[in-house]
Amino acid sequence: MPVGGQLCSSSAGWEAVYYIHAGITVYLFTLWVIFFKDTPHTHLWTSRREVATIVKGKPSPVQKPPPYGKIVATPSVWAIGLASVANYFAMQLFVVFMPSYFHNALGFPINHAGLLAALPVLAQFFVKLIGASLSDRCHFSSETTKVRIFNTIASLGAGIPLAVLAFTPKTEKWLSIGLLVLSAALLGFNSSGVFKSVSAVAREHSHLTVGLIQTMMCLSLAIWPFALSALVQPTSDWSYVFGTIAILLNVSNALFVFLGKGSPAPWTHAASSSPTAQSTKIYPLDNGLPKAEIAS
Repeated sequence: MPVGGQLCSSSAGWEAVYYIHAGITVYLFTLWVIFFKDTPHTHLWTSRREVATIVKGKPSPVQKPPPYGKIVATPSVWAIGLASVANYFAMQLFVVFMPSYFHNALGFPINHAGLLAALPVLAQFFVKLIGASLSDRCHFSSETTKVRIFNTIASLGAGIPLAVLAFTPKTEKWLSIGLLVLSAALLGFNSSGVFKSVSAVAREHSHLTVGLIQTMMCLSLAIWPFALSALVQPTSDWSYVFGTIAILLNVSNALFVFLGKGSPAPWTHAASSSPTAQSTKIYPLDNGLPKAEIAS
């Protein structure tokens, strides 16, 4: 965003933003093609200890159809999906629309708006790291309790500043910026909340739940720009936008507190009574790399 703001206000124009981002995307994709491996055993930069950690407790693959019906009928999956949509609405506000708010509503020049728009995202980045570390170090409660607590911190922490911002005059520019930075930063605790719950609940079927969430995210990406335009256009007043997101975050979190889980769902291997998930051990191979096998 800072680079985009500088480019838009320079002689290069806004077209340069697209060309530069396209070049960076091609470069990163090339690196991914070169270094990506499908299994940790075949990656040159994966140590034996890392491989052992990755495969520890992994059940042997079972060739049977995924339980689509059970997944869709699971309340915790719906709680995850709705909480994710609310989070994506908030993230779109911080990532996509902040430059527009700073420029059109608060009156900052485009290059300054780009710099300021990076502050909420940067603050959230560090909070995500802190939240993940705290979640791993908290051993006094169950995983379900932890994901509910962290998601509540994220949702209330982001929603309350946005609700206050909805009633803050545009003349209070720096207060508005501070509230947005605080809101975006606290939303970063969602990495230890709803998004941690995805893999904890679905386990070996995480790709299906992630696919469901990504579908809902894409729908929100398609809907939110039109909804935001409808809320802002009549009076150029962003208070309805901030209030709407605050309500979505808190309502979805209330549902997640009651239905969200941090433990495997009944349709996963980890929740079953099968020894597959209970007695997985690590044995060395001839090449020195570990292999997951099921103890008899």
